[in-house]
Amino acid sequence: LFNYVENGPKHLRRASLGALANLAGPQDIARLTEFVGTDDHVIKALVAVCRRTDQKSQAAKAILAVMPSQSVETKAELLPCLSILGGMDGLKAVRDLIGNKDLQEPAMKALASWSGGEAAPVLIDLAGKKAVGDTEKTLLFRGLGRLLESRTSGLEPAQQLSLALAGMNAAKGAQDKNVMLGVLGNLGTKEAGERLLGMLEDDALVEGAAQAALNVARSLGRRDRETAGKILNAVANSKAPTDIIDSAKDMLERGSRRRR
Repeated sequence: LFNYVENGPKHLRRASLGALANLAGPQDIARLTEFVGTDDHVIKALVAVCRRTDQKSQAAKAILAVMPSQSVETKAELLPCLSILGGMDGLKAVRDLIGNKDLQEPAMKALASWSGGEAAPVLIDLAGKKAVGDTEKTLLFRGLGRLLESRTSGLEPAQQLSLALAGMNAAKGAQDKNVMLGVLGNLGTKEAGERLLGMLEDDALVEGAAQAALNVARSLGRRDRETAGKILNAVANSKAPTDIIDSAKDMLERGSRRRR
């Protein structure tokens, strides 16, 4: 297949790259990078192999080694490979591209879709900068939210909570704050619930905080009835919208009936 990629006519080269996208293993990534810049199907094959490989660090090194010699367009096309692979080396390389006006947008997108939890502090830092536009901030906060909720990020629950709270502090707009409130709700832990209780007193946050608190209470369920009840009572007595308050009261009533 590699012989056809190197020496074959266009139709065989494309067919071979398609086959390599399905068949190549981690040992073939470095070989594939030799053809970067010769055909856009090479990067498509690389992306497919990067998604499958369990040798992420080795693969990232191969991608990083070939990037400096590529055009701006090809560098941008390679960034999704790094976001799939994750790791500190790739993260530093992509973070450094934020200062490059030609690559800033694809670099932001790559960071927002990063697979490893090591990117979370970088996302928070960038999202909190005044120089970053509102559209980019929303992209970064959504990427942070996705990362904190991912089961494959490598982050421990305590780290997820700490980073979600840091994200809340960095968020200025209501839309971005609500993204982070949703993360806290989906964490579903006692600690997240307790943090949300304090936010119920903030008129600007009460709706998102109350909805997130309901999600925590649902998650705790019978595992921690005391904390769930405390959260539901706080929501029921808050200034949240009526439908959320009614949901909290209904959950309290159902819980009371089960205990009879």
